Amino acid sequence: MNYRLIAAGYLHYLSGKNYAKETVRGVRMSLERFFSFLAASGVHDIRQVDEGHIIRFQTSLRNESLSAGSQKLYLSRVKGLFTWLYKTGQLITPLHERFPQVQQVSRVKAIFSVAEMEAFLSVVGENVQDRCLFELLYSSGLRAREALNLTLTDIDLPNRKLTVRQGKGNRDRVVPVSYLAARAVEKWCELRPAWKGEYLFPGQWSGHLSYHSLVNRLHSYLKEAGLDGKNLTVHSIRHSVATHLLEAGADVRYVQELLGHEDIETTVKYTHLTVESSKKTYRMYHPLENGRYRELTPEYLSQLSEFRQLLERRAEINARYGRNS
Repeated sequence: MNYRLIAAGYLHYLSGKNYAKETVRGVRMSLERFFSFLAASGVHDIRQVDEGHIIRFQTSLRNESLSAGSQKLYLSRVKGLFTWLYKTGQLITPLHERFPQVQQVSRVKAIFSVAEMEAFLSVVGENVQDRCLFELLYSSGLRAREALNLTLTDIDLPNRKLTVRQGKGNRDRVVPVSYLAARAVEKWCELRPAWKGEYLFPGQWSGHLSYHSLVNRLHSYLKEAGLDGKNLTVHSIRHSVATHLLEAGADVRYVQELLGHEDIETTVKYTHLTVESSKKTYRMYHPLENGRYRELTPEYLSQLSEFRQLLERRAEINARYGRNS
């Protein structure tokens, strides 16, 4: 069974199921990597693949220092192919049922505090295009792809709203735009070269600004704002929008609609961040807690160690003084 024909058939199937173009492109790249691995292993027929090949493929991903999340994504896409092959009768062995599980460490998502977001946006400063881009990301909780795909006709400045077309799950939604973001869009549209095409954020030569370019700009501004050590990403802005809205008392249903979550459980996951923030605020400012609580940060522990050393030195001095008197 020719790998190229298999991939073409599966990708055609995904396109017919209305998967987003970016998703189909990602699946194609993952399958190409898997097929290259098989070819290098001397396997040239998909019917020869067994559980051992899948485990060795995962090992090869791990050896390249890919994160558990990336490994899981690759295996999920390959598993989707084998599920389709089995259900369509092209394979008689349900290999997809024996795929290994990737152990992924659950980590708290890094987010901006309100003050950090203000500091970040302030260093973007006079770069009109970047200010417009990051203001929109924070204003409307957009995914990176949704922001980069915006066209001039998607923006309704008089009513301060924009239309996200073909978002995740191929669903359109209309979201509000803050006053500051609307001003930034207005200013950028005045300066944006008209010949650059339909995209609000055009690329250097054609199409829209690339995701790689967006990430590079983010990292540059994070460093300038002194936030480069917090593991913040483009998606952290979206997480921050949800957290800040919930902390301010917004209804979880509203946040769900704004972010375009199909399942409200996805939105509810953000509430644990607001709970932790509330607990910290309570311990710091409640009359019975104030003065008895402080975050055990590395900086605080270092200060505590220095203080203990100082006390010990003073105790030694006092002891010597007492003996000498």
